[in-house]
Amino acid sequence: MEQSEENNFNLVYHTLQDIGCCQMCCLRFIGEKTSYSYLNVEEIIEKREIILNEKASTGNKIQKENACLACLGLIQKPYCDIIIENALKDLEEANYDSDTFNIALTLPVSFQLRAHSMFLYIQSKFPKFTNFHFPLGVVTVGVKDVWKWVFTPIIAKLQNKNFSTSSDLTITLSLKYADEDKECVSLFSMFPDKFSRTKNRKNQGSFDNFSRKSAETSLKIVDSDKFSKCYAVPPEIPDSSILYDSITMLHSSVYIAGRYNKLSRVLPQTPWLINGERKLEGSVEELISGPMKRIIKSQDTRFAASGREDVDVRTLGRGRPFYVEHIDPHRVSVDFDTMRQLEDDINREANGEVFVRDLQFIDKSELEMLKLGEETKTKEYKALCILLDPKERDSCNNRLKDLSSQFPVKLQQATPIRVLHRRPVAVRERTIHWLNSSLLQEDKDVFTISLNTQAGTYIKEFIHGDFGRTKPCLGELLGGIDVDILALDVQDVLLDWPPEVSSKKGPLSES
Repeated sequence: MEQSEENNFNLVYHTLQDIGCCQMCCLRFIGEKTSYSYLNVEEIIEKREIILNEKASTGNKIQKENACLACLGLIQKPYCDIIIENALKDLEEANYDSDTFNIALTLPVSFQLRAHSMFLYIQSKFPKFTNFHFPLGVVTVGVKDVWKWVFTPIIAKLQNKNFSTSSDLTITLSLKYADEDKECVSLFSMFPDKFSRTKNRKNQGSFDNFSRKSAETSLKIVDSDKFSKCYAVPPEIPDSSILYDSITMLHSSVYIAGRYNKLSRVLPQTPWLINGERKLEGSVEELISGPMKRIIKSQDTRFAASGREDVDVRTLGRGRPFYVEHIDPHRVSVDFDTMRQLEDDINREANGEVFVRDLQFIDKSELEMLKLGEETKTKEYKALCILLDPKERDSCNNRLKDLSSQFPVKLQQATPIRVLHRRPVAVRERTIHWLNSSLLQEDKDVFTISLNTQAGTYIKEFIHGDFGRTKPCLGELLGGIDVDILALDVQDVLLDWPPEVSSKKGPLSES
């Protein structure tokens, strides 16, 4: 039974095969649009009533070792197998433990030129077939689509992972083609004003301002006659195949949150550098992030906490909430016991300077709680204060007895002198909600205060006044007595984040 041109798959198939198309590309150009077709080739060949020849007919003769002129061997054996073999080797070495993956291909611009050339050839050779099966003027299924349909399941099986377009692990497979520059010269001929060439040391031309996107945009508007004059239609049989170049893998960041106690008075929260020179060895950030990075196998880390304490201030009680962002982590499957072991490792290696608890993975959306808490939380402190004039002992004790009754108190705090180099000049209103005090110790001119304050209150400045920049200061509330601070501890950061997960007890609130 004679077939109409619109449905003469056999004729179109063999014409494409004769000029050098592989079987997969022949199926693409006869309009097969589903993954099923490329995973069940024999069934589709029979369904389309295609009679397979043992050899392609003559004409533009193709040698056995030549790669497909449309896909350059990307979806053609044995070239595709070599690419997969190299990719799997690098995937094994990268050793990501994610259960899922997504994959992307980066192809040379030559693929776009060859795809456009192939469509023009089919359109001129079989206009009715083309108009019927490709009414939008473009081949529906690209070579990337077929590659993913065929080879993604193979990679998934061998890597013991599931493919998911929403996976946090993205694999990007980059491929190269030896004659890329040679073929892209045609773009310069077609668009001399858009694409330019520069000379390298070997006096060879190369393009410095074209990309896959710009080439794709340009090919949509180029006149078919102009294209045909600058680039062969159909494409020339390639002298070489597409080759594996590299593979890059990137996992979305994961976040580990917890709470830390800082038990040292000579330890900064983050590395203390001034003009590139380190002022103190170690930091809370490094003591926590270092052991984490070894376990999570991340490329880098970023540390953030709910506020910060000065170098000489301890953080006791439940500790300060914090999180560590792990950039491009290779290990994301960490069970409860391993997380508890990580706590032990951090605490042991910190040698009593830092103690962590409640380590847990959190979602990125939960970080907002920490940011919101910076504005709304309150903190509790305990400070050791000194009376500067011993003659004022009796007056000071009398004032201390009634001090708590004056609270809450609103402060007007100008930016402290000690942070003017890194903070804008401003006057900020802050509230001390309550304050309790002891009396002067016997034979000593020292006393303690415990207080609950609004986030962002400068406690040291509240105590000594900062040369009148904080009003009222503690000395003013004591009737104009001069006092100063000897030591300060954060007793609690009143933010219930992250949730408590460990039953281990931390350091005492006082020592």
